[in-house]
Parts: sequence; C-alpha cells; structure tokens
Amino acid sequence: MTEIYRNRCIELYMSGLKLEDSRRFSRPAAGVTGAERNRNWYPYPISERINNTNTPADPAN
Repeated sequence: MTEIYRNRCIELYMSGLKLEDSRRFSRPAAGVTGAERNRNWYPYPISERINNTNTPADPAN
C-alpha cells in the first residue's frame, strides 16, 4: 500500500489532486510526527496578488 500511495503522489502532484488524495487516505497532516506534507496550505504568490485583486487573504496557519 505504501508503494501504491507513493506512486499516486508522484502521478497526482502536478495535477493539483495530491492534497485531496492525501486527505482521502487519512495520511498524517502537517505538524504531526511522520507527516508527509509540510503544511495544509501554501500562500498565494505575489504575482497573483498583484494581477488579481480578488485574491483572498492567506490563512493564519
């Protein structure tokens, strides 16, 4: 199962579905020992904020 999940991570990484897949399989979240991901969200890039005034604020954590 670990090898299957690893291959799914590689396959889904650039499609934007890796986080949902990680949640679906109840993998350890950020801040937990043995976590596979370092955070549950990523800040919006500055270029996105400049070009889109509707960009929401980044979450606190």
